Amino acid sequence: SFGEGMPAQTGTKDLRIVLEPEGAVKGKVAFADGKAPDAYTVAVGMQQQAFTTDEFTLDSLAPVKKVELSVRGPGFQTRLLEVTIEPGKTTDVGTITVEKGRGLAGLVLADGKPVPGANVYAGRMIFGTGSSNTAQMMNPMARGMKETTTGPDGTFTMSGFGSGDIAIVAEHASIGRSKAMRLPTEMPGQTELTLELQAFGALSGVLRQGGKPAEGVFVSAQSTTTPGALYNVASGPDGTYRFDKLAPDTYKVSATLGMPMMGMKFYSKQITVPPGKEVTIDLAVEPGAVTLTVTPKPKAGELGVASVWLTTGVIAVKTSAELGLKMAAAGPGASQWIIIRSGEPAVFKEVAPGQYSACVAPFPAEVKGMAAMGYGERHGDKLPAYCKSINVGSAPSAQSSDVPVELPPFIADPPPPGTGSGSGARP
Repeated sequence: SFGEGMPAQTGTKDLRIVLEPEGAVKGKVAFADGKAPDAYTVAVGMQQQAFTTDEFTLDSLAPVKKVELSVRGPGFQTRLLEVTIEPGKTTDVGTITVEKGRGLAGLVLADGKPVPGANVYAGRMIFGTGSSNTAQMMNPMARGMKETTTGPDGTFTMSGFGSGDIAIVAEHASIGRSKAMRLPTEMPGQTELTLELQAFGALSGVLRQGGKPAEGVFVSAQSTTTPGALYNVASGPDGTYRFDKLAPDTYKVSATLGMPMMGMKFYSKQITVPPGKEVTIDLAVEPGAVTLTVTPKPKAGELGVASVWLTTGVIAVKTSAELGLKMAAAGPGASQWIIIRSGEPAVFKEVAPGQYSACVAPFPAEVKGMAAMGYGERHGDKLPAYCKSINVGSAPSAQSSDVPVELPPFIADPPPPGTGSGSGARP
C-alpha cells in the first residue's frame, strides 16, 4: 500500500516511511429477484477481480477515504458506488443490486450469409487501436463496453445497457469488420439489428509538427456518423502512423494533443476508407499565436461544470449529443476542447486566425467533477448546448469572447433497486 509522502533531501539517512496496513472490501451482487449474475468483475481503482458467485472479497487495497467501486458484467448495467477503504479492516458494502437494462440483438452477415463466431462489441464508446476494437489503456468512457460472440446461426444477444447513445460493431478476424452503428435510446428495432461485415481497410500517413516528422503523437480515427467508435495509434520516430484494420467508413482523422481537464487540441482531416484497400493522409500540427478566452455567461445562477469546444467554421446545435455528432462530421480544420469545473473561463491557446464557433454545454449545478462525463452520456440528447461564431484576428495576441448560456434543470436517474451501503468497516 501507499503511505503519505514526505519531503526529503539528497543525503538524508534518517528517513522513516510508515506504510498503513492494507484494507479490503466485500459484498454481494444480485438481481432484484435475488439471483446472482453468472459472472462479474469488481474493480477498486486499478485493482480488479472476476467472480462467479454472489459474494465477493477484494483485498490488498491501499487505504483511501473515497474511491470508486465498480461492478461490471455482460448481462447487466454497470454499477458504481463510492466506498472507504480503512487500514487493516474490511469494508462491507452489503448487497449491490444490478439491473439487466436495455437489450440488443441481431444478426451478423458477410456477403448475405450468417457469420458464426464473429465478435460483437457495444458500448457508449468503442475505444480501439490500429488493429483491435479494444485498447489495453481503456478510455474511462469505454468502461461499460460489452462483448459477445455470434452463435452457429450468426445471431447475437446482449444486455445491460443504460440510456444514451450506444455504438456497436462486429468483427471476424478472417473476414473483416462492420461499419460502426449508432443506436440512440429511442431508436426502434434494437433487437433486430443487422451488421454486415466487409473486408478490413487500412489507413496510414505522416504526422509533422513545425514542418518536421513528430514522434509519439496520438492519431485518432473517429467514425463521422458514430462518434462513439474511436481508434488510436501513436506516430513513430519518422512521424509515420498506421491503422492496419479499420471498418470501411468515413473517418475524422486527428493529431491529438493534451488532456480533457487541461485542454485538448485536434488538427483534423477527413477521409473515406474503402473495403480491402489502404488510403493515405498526412497530418500537420499547425498552432497559431493567439490565446482566446471564452467565458460562459449564465442568465441566472452560477456555472459549475461545462464542456467547452472551439472549432473552425460555423456550427449551430441545440443539444450536447448534436454537438458531438457535428464535431465528428466536421471537415478539415482545428479544434480544442476543455472541461471547466468551477465556472472559470475556458482558455484556448495557440489559436490561428480565422472563423470559429465556441460551443458550451453547461451542466446542472447538481453535477460535480468527473460525474459530468457519465451524466452527459446518459442525458446528452436533453442537455442544451450553445454556440457562438467568433472571428479570431491575427492581433492582439490575447482575445476574448462571452457565450450566453442557460443552466439546465437536473435530470434525476431512477434509483436502482438496491444500492450497497458503502459503509460499515468490519475487522
